Amino acid sequence: MHRGGHARPATGRRQDAGPDHRTRTPPRHSHHHIHQPLPHRLQPTARTPRRPAPHPHTPGPPLPPAHVARTHTRDVVLSPTPTPTTHLLRTDPTHPGLFDHPLDHAPGMLLLEAARQAAHTTTTHPRTTLTALHCTFHHYAELDTPCTIHTHPHPTPNTTHTHCTITATQNNQPVITATVQLQPPPHH
Repeated sequence: MHRGGHARPATGRRQDAGPDHRTRTPPRHSHHHIHQPLPHRLQPTARTPRRPAPHPHTPGPPLPPAHVARTHTRDVVLSPTPTPTTHLLRTDPTHPGLFDHPLDHAPGMLLLEAARQAAHTTTTHPRTTLTALHCTFHHYAELDTPCTIHTHPHPTPNTTHTHCTITATQNNQPVITATVQLQPPPHH
């Protein structure tokens, strides 16, 4: 994971899984260092970072859960727009898994889940599995301002994998950029 700037060795763990969901290659260790100027680049410019948003922005209804590999409507973090590859981020500060404490900005986990769900909108197989995710955080996402999620599928000839780039923008500024890879389950 990179949060803007340059990545340097740090701690973290990566495991590659095959279609049978078992680890196929030995785990590799990597790690990234976030240098000091980062918090200033990520800080919101419209208000101080500790002032809570008065009213989280709530777009229309969520996508159907099956379209984003979820079973419960509450876990869907995307709303549709007239453009099939563009969605609006849904923020529910009462969601126990995505908001475990009060925040003045959208948590990174919410943005990662939005990228995962957006990638799932590009496939028709309901049991597709996330096999890779690389994400760069550019800025905080404010809770009270619309955040648009753009999905850019990449052609993948001669492979069953789905590759796409997900970009979240707010006020015409990039918030995150993610590259996602999905794989359908093996045929039996």
